[in-house]
Amino acid sequence: MNEQILAKIKKEYLSIVTSENQVISSWNELQSKLSQERIQPISHFPQRPALAFVSLLILIIAFILIGSRFSKPGDALYPVKIASDKIVAGVTGNYEANIEKRAQDVIDSATDPDDGIDEATRQYQESLEEAKKKAQEMGKDQEFKTTLDQQEERFRQVQEENPSSQRGLEEAIEHTQKVKGDVQGQKDENPPNNNQNQNQNNNQGQQKGKNK
Repeated sequence: MNEQILAKIKKEYLSIVTSENQVISSWNELQSKLSQERIQPISHFPQRPALAFVSLLILIIAFILIGSRFSKPGDALYPVKIASDKIVAGVTGNYEANIEKRAQDVIDSATDPDDGIDEATRQYQESLEEAKKKAQEMGKDQEFKTTLDQQEERFRQVQEENPSSQRGLEEAIEHTQKVKGDVQGQKDENPPNNNQNQNQNNNQGQQKGKNK
């Protein structure tokens, strides 16, 4: 039944004859409508230049950070190196690593003919003060003192191997000893307080014994 209906419709469709005027009129109408349509711009197209700029900026920053890792005291990128190391120390909490890096800068500057020892020593001193403050806050005075002992020994070993570095490393050793003395002095102030508290507890215990 369905096939007969479809065959009938097909036959009627094929019997329709379209005049040439109707074809021309339809094409003209279609052309008129297309000419009136406006092409809408892609909404996200204006964002592409901004995205490219941000990507380029990130790439430039990455190259600067990588290049700063090889900078020496006195170089233009050395402050970037210092800043990035401080950020890493703040995130990880490992301020002793900064001491080791700045100590290596001091050693390299002291044994290198290029002048940069003053800047290296200054940054080393700042790293000592910052690490000392954090060690006291976290109660890691003993670990910090061990780090200072190791750095002082390291400086003296380089002095023996390179007598020409004597002047440059001597100031770094003095800074190390000063901070180590501050840490030791802070540590020595605590035992008397503990002993005093212990004596007070003993006196209270003896007083209770007499009252009984």
